[in-house]
Amino acid sequence: MAENPTESPQRKWIEPVAAVLMALTTLCTAWCSYESAAWTRRSNRLMNESNALERSAALLDVQGNQALIVHTSMFMQLLAAQHAGNEQLASFYAERFPPDVKKAYEAWLAQKPFENRAADAHPFVPNLYQVRGAAEATTARANAAARIAQARDAGNRSGQYLANTVLFATVLFFAGTAGKFEQPRVRLSAAASVWRCSLSPLSECSSCLPPNEFFPQTPNQTSMSANLEHHDGRLCVLRVGGELKKSELDAAQSEFVEKIAVAGTVKLLVLLENFSGWERGADWGDTDFFFSHRNDFEKIAVVGNPRWEAQVLAFTGAGLRKGPVKFFAETAESEARAWLAE
Repeated sequence: MAENPTESPQRKWIEPVAAVLMALTTLCTAWCSYESAAWTRRSNRLMNESNALERSAALLDVQGNQALIVHTSMFMQLLAAQHAGNEQLASFYAERFPPDVKKAYEAWLAQKPFENRAADAHPFVPNLYQVRGAAEATTARANAAARIAQARDAGNRSGQYLANTVLFATVLFFAGTAGKFEQPRVRLSAAASVWRCSLSPLSECSSCLPPNEFFPQTPNQTSMSANLEHHDGRLCVLRVGGELKKSELDAAQSEFVEKIAVAGTVKLLVLLENFSGWERGADWGDTDFFFSHRNDFEKIAVVGNPRWEAQVLAFTGAGLRKGPVKFFAETAESEARAWLAE
């Protein structure tokens, strides 16, 4: 009975302080939960905007490459007409060049390519011809990258507020139990814990989180190389997985040149395995290989996800080659091989 009067003064200040801290902590918990949800919504919105910009850039690339293929085909027909001495047909093609192609063609002629060995090989080099939509696609990708950086920052802020919510939940626990203990030292320890947790800087509670906790850097699963396999006879198999890189395609094209030099025309089977598109920012407007070897492929069969059919056929120059190009679904590899064997 004698302990109660001595403990009462401590209870008198511990319990009101704990009650005030619980009220403040409840408000802070609600505020942090709201902010965490708000930053998550912002992060999701920025990611959606980035995806939309990436799709727009990809569409611009495809349209630009399709226009480039048409322009190069017109140029090749013009050269063929000039070689045959048909100036009327050559003029027909030259008069129908779009303004950008005409400008590049005239600049190329000014170099006197038939006399000057140092002249550019064709008008479609970067210093004479700009692929349509290339600048817009580059801008769109830069904006998409900026959106991703902003989305990651928003995701990290959301994580900080979420961590603060956990901290305040700890404060509520200690505040709710501080006045329940009978021993003074335990009560004081619980009250001190409440005080320390409630005064901790909000930013410190998130310092233990990795920088990209909400956008972890997963291993690059789209950097698989393009592998060229030589089979019996004139068949070549090109396996493309993940993101197709320009350097890897150049290496495969060099192997094609060696194969063509030995076997003449070849048949090509392209297997798209988990294909995710083309390397961003690479110079896909390089048409030297297409000009030099577009008629060295007797047949080209592409096996992959049908969602890539239109873009892949445009990329391979379907309809502008001497040999046919045909797309097959992923489950129709045997049909593609049978078609090539015909």
